[in-house]
Order: sequence, then structure tokens, then C-alpha cells
Amino acid sequence: MVKENDNILEFKNYQYQLSIPFVIFADFETILRNENIANPSTSSVTEKINQHEVCGYSYVIVGPDGKSVKPVVVYRGVNAVDRFLEDILTEEKELVKINYYSSIVYDSAR
Repeated sequence: MVKENDNILEFKNYQYQLSIPFVIFADFETILRNENIANPSTSSVTEKINQHEVCGYSYVIVGPDGKSVKPVVVYRGVNAVDRFLEDILTEEKELVKINYYSSIVYDSAR
């Protein structure tokens, strides 16, 4: 039995957390469509009455300094989910280049 004072789980070892160089905040916009079901299922206790149809999204990439790396991306149109996944995979490739690769500077004076 859980005691009243011991019912909250919290992270305390902040010294062990890993910092991340970038974070992506994303938001989807949807249209709520009514479902017309002539014969509802008798085997389910839930009834499907609406469906969310994705019509757009936006996202922003924030760097380690807390500032956006590039302008906010906004898309509104068909195939928004597929387009979002394509955009995020492209962003991931660009962020990997920024984070892991840097140009080598040769010092000819040595």
C-alpha cells in the first residue's frame, strides 16, 4: 500500500541527465469530422462519433541557447502528416551535420 506522503515519483539526480543540443516543438491542426455509422458495433462499449482529420502543422527547432535555430515552419494543406514526417527527417539530417561535423582548421605555422 502506498503511503500518502510517498505517492509522488520525481526525478532527483539531475547531475546524471544528458543535455540535448536541439529540441523540436510541433503542433498539428485538425478538423473534426462527424462519423456516420449506420450499424454500430455491438462488441464494443465505445462509439466512434468523430474523426480528427489533420489539415496542417507547425514546428520550431530550439537550440541549446533557448533560441530558435530557424524560422517557424508552418504548413496547411493535403497530406499534412506525410509532409510533416518528410520535413522532420530532412531537419534531422541537417541537425546531425550541424551537431557532429565541423570543418577542420589546419595551422600551417606549426
